[in-house]
Amino acid sequence: MKIPKLSFNLDPEYDANIAWNFYNHKTFAGTDFWKKGALENHNKLIKLENIKNKKIFLKKYVNNIYTSNSTNFLLRKKDIEQLYADKQKQFFSTSNDLFKNHPWPSGVYKCYLSIFNFCPRFLETKKFFVFMYDEDNIILFTIIHEMLHFIFYDYCNKKYKDIFITKDTEKGQFWEIAEVFNMTVQQTQPFIDLHHEINFSDYPKLNALKLESKKMWDGDVDNWIKNFAIPYMLKHK
Repeated sequence: MKIPKLSFNLDPEYDANIAWNFYNHKTFAGTDFWKKGALENHNKLIKLENIKNKKIFLKKYVNNIYTSNSTNFLLRKKDIEQLYADKQKQFFSTSNDLFKNHPWPSGVYKCYLSIFNFCPRFLETKKFFVFMYDEDNIILFTIIHEMLHFIFYDYCNKKYKDIFITKDTEKGQFWEIAEVFNMTVQQTQPFIDLHHEINFSDYPKLNALKLESKKMWDGDVDNWIKNFAIPYMLKHK
């Protein structure tokens, strides 16, 4: 089974642009991401509301942090690369078993280290962000979480095309199902063995759905899709 190569990157301009997007779209699925991902770790950004040239101020703020911490950030990048390298073989073995050797979607996979705790992912470009200040096990959890999204969406779109191919991956039922899938499988023992037990969600509104999902999970992804995901999609279309 061919596995994707994941590179780790530091890009202050990209990080600033992502932060600007979250500033302008603060809330998603009931979570205030600007408060959680920016203000809780960067209280100086509270005054952004009163700044005239907000985007310029934010960009300078981000660049100053990257410049003043350049050596530490490079060391942190090296640590995270090693963290992933230590678990990479185990992760792909676990995920290949889970998805029955379904091929990973092609593309150049990139993980960007961020000073913000937004952690967005972009399916088409195979890019995602992790919060580099997080504890190691949470960073590993996030990396695995985002990588699972890429193969889960591809698996559903290829194997159950009639149900999923036209559905929005960024909001609505398909997005909800993808998040709940990760919440479910990342609390099973094979994934706990990878990143330890981590039981939290950025989306409290999905917690009830997660409990239903866990009751339906028997270790087989196709059974879960047929008996839980598809009925949910059809019920809420």
